[in-house]
Amino acid sequence: MRSRYRLISIVALLALIVSACAAPAAPPPKEEAAPAEEFTYEDEWGVVVIPAGEPLRLGFVAGLSGAGIDVLGLDEKRGAELAVKDKGEVMGFPIELQVEDGQCNAEGGQTVANKLVADPEIVAVVGHMCSSSCIPAADIYDQNHYSMVSPSCTAPSLTDPATHKPIFFRTAWNDKIQGPAAAKFAYEVLGARKVATIHDGSPYAEQLGQEFAKAF
Repeated sequence: MRSRYRLISIVALLALIVSACAAPAAPPPKEEAAPAEEFTYEDEWGVVVIPAGEPLRLGFVAGLSGAGIDVLGLDEKRGAELAVKDKGEVMGFPIELQVEDGQCNAEGGQTVANKLVADPEIVAVVGHMCSSSCIPAADIYDQNHYSMVSPSCTAPSLTDPATHKPIFFRTAWNDKIQGPAAAKFAYEVLGARKVATIHDGSPYAEQLGQEFAKAF
């Protein structure tokens, strides 16, 4: 009898197990989804938020007025426009230039720099064109954390470790190269042994003349 009872017990147990496996499991209680956290990005230099489809705006500054200056500024302006047309967009954002006249002097450079940093949608600046404009503008951009890349400001003080602003970059040469090159030509090719330098008081002309004189 014990064997029969044992067999019945085992079969009953197996039946219960199979029945439990076959029965649909009760769904777990639903948990309320946690609200998605809004992504935020912080940076000590500030953050520019550009909505999808809106343009990435760059300031452009050159000397666009004044005889002999405007033609150079127009040349740089067209170069920037060609670069924008060639590049088209950055990470899906179309590029837009805001063109300003820095007038190739300190007053013009300061005025334009103050105008651009007052616009929170400007992300960086291409320019300025002249060292006279670049030097005071660099102070303003540095205080407000706007990067600038100049195609033609060559004054040595702009990249000298003692006076350089971390927001300033350039794609042109340094007058520490241009001055000695001119001095070498005057001494070795022209055979000059005495020179006189004249400048107009602008940072560009003054620093270039100093570098020429030192090398000569």
